Order: sequence, then structure tokens, then C-alpha cells
Amino acid sequence: MAQEAKRAKAIRIEGNCDERGTTEFNLALGDARARSAATYLERLGVRKNRISTSAMAANDPGPGP
Repeated sequence: MAQEAKRAKAIRIEGNCDERGTTEFNLALGDARARSAATYLERLGVRKNRISTSAMAANDPGPGP
């Protein structure tokens, strides 16, 4: 995975949560999860400017089919 991540032009990381907790709490948790994954990739050598993060709550639609 690390080698693939280094070759990717752009990487989007989405932090997800389930329906437990408030939407505000879950968005903050999802953001923290996504930033943690981004930091890990940066430590593996992926350039920060190629990584974007976002948070998703349980009521946000997931990826399409």
C-alpha cells in the first residue's frame, strides 16, 4: 500500500462513523480518523499536498454503486 500511495497523484481519505453519538461528535471523530490516516501516509513519504481529508457522519450518503 505504501508504494501505491507514493505513486498516486491524489489521495482522498474519508473518516466515517456510525449512528451513535451526535452528528457534531461524529464529524469531529471522523475528521480525527482521517487526519490520523493522512499523518501515517505522510510518515511513509507521501507528500502532504497530495492528501485531502474529510469527515462523514452516519447520515451522509456513502459512495455510489
